[in-house]
Amino acid sequence: MLANQGLLGIAFFEATASIILLVLFLLFRRDNHSSYFRFWLGGWWCFTFSSFCELALLIRQLPGLNLASILGKAAALILFLISVVHCSVGSERRFLSAVPLFGLILAAVYYIERRGPRQVASLHWETSIFETVICLLAGWVMWRSQMARRSHGAQLLAGIFLLSGLHGLDRPLWLANPLFLLRVAFDHFLGVALGIAMVVVVLESARTRGEELNDKMRRLTLLTAASTQTLSIQEVINQVLSHLVKSLGATHGIVRLKEGEGSSAQLVARASVGFDQSYLTRYAKLSATQPWAQHVLKEECQFLESREEWDPAALKRVEEAGLKTLVTLPLPGKKEPLGVIAVGSTRLGRFQPDELSYLVNIANLLGLTLQNVNLFEQVTAVQRQWEYTFDSIGDPILVHDRAGRILRSNHRLSQLLGRQGSALVGRSVTELLPVQNAGYKSCPYCEGIAGEGDDPDPWLPGYFLASNSTFADPSGLQLGTVHVNDWI
Repeated sequence: MLANQGLLGIAFFEATASIILLVLFLLFRRDNHSSYFRFWLGGWWCFTFSSFCELALLIRQLPGLNLASILGKAAALILFLISVVHCSVGSERRFLSAVPLFGLILAAVYYIERRGPRQVASLHWETSIFETVICLLAGWVMWRSQMARRSHGAQLLAGIFLLSGLHGLDRPLWLANPLFLLRVAFDHFLGVALGIAMVVVVLESARTRGEELNDKMRRLTLLTAASTQTLSIQEVINQVLSHLVKSLGATHGIVRLKEGEGSSAQLVARASVGFDQSYLTRYAKLSATQPWAQHVLKEECQFLESREEWDPAALKRVEEAGLKTLVTLPLPGKKEPLGVIAVGSTRLGRFQPDELSYLVNIANLLGLTLQNVNLFEQVTAVQRQWEYTFDSIGDPILVHDRAGRILRSNHRLSQLLGRQGSALVGRSVTELLPVQNAGYKSCPYCEGIAGEGDDPDPWLPGYFLASNSTFADPSGLQLGTVHVNDWI
């Protein structure tokens, strides 16, 4: 029989709960790529290792198990603190420069505890104070963070850290306390509660991410609908860019369209958000032959993560704008990219995978929309040119279908009849040319009642010789007749 079944039961509870939470964290890791969660997962590995070392120590007194348990918990608390700082600040700051300090702290804990008693929950004052300070600092940082104001999980995590720190103030005196088992059990309960609080934080974060994704999809739907209601390229670009920057929580965005071909091709700024006018004036046009531009136009995406990958000129422009994060993508066209779109932020951070997918979808949508709007503009220009040519003809022209409904008339005919041309389309010929002036059934010019040039025209002032030309669709089906009245 073991001397103390109570401590063994407490340690077994913490070890089993730790391994269950570790499995949960590993499952969460598939969808959560945040830096704070990476540090927390590493800390929980250390915490679980410490729990199993403590459980093994209670089963068999092997040398080094107590020291391994203490060092494991110390390492876990350090990683928890780093995770809390990342979670609170919301940045991707690197802590590599602090690694020697953390190693020095663990070495100091090893030096202090290496000759200590092999008793569970027995620590020197120095180690106890260190763990208390770490817990209180982590709780204070989390409690004052913006995340704690909107997340119940963050509030719970901060409260548990603070309570754990206060509870461990007198840890070296626990052995002499009549409530020793209760103090140890409560300490282990707080350790497991830390993991449960982080589970709540992750679940709340996933819910928030889902709501943000739904909002992005709603914005994407609105952009798709808006793009079908305008024929202006500039209007489309402005709408898409403003919605995109806002939905991603970014601070800057710019769209550059490619103009010209070959070595003279340039990327011209057509819309921007967040950039001042002086910056846009200096960099209104950039050569499409620059290394960064060629890289973007040939690749799918370019990130500002490794500064060594950017050429000095591009890096200088990014630094002038004060950007810490930047993603640049091509706007796909039918044969080649139409330009590039860049979204960035002055805050240090990283776009999440779903945000990058959303950005890629928006870039594809914008490229497709630009092609469609450009095609519509070309069609509109051709149609307008045809209308100008049609209206510039000096002879009155009338076009009607087989049923005698007016399809088109030129400006000269409207002038002679004293009516607006747009008001004639869709009306019948009998409404335009009163039957009482000359008896006919459908069209006087088709039936030879008028337009022979021998007598004055019953409706137009003067003598007119009408030429009648039928038109048909590609299958040969007659659609109507064109009458050109030549004044003689």
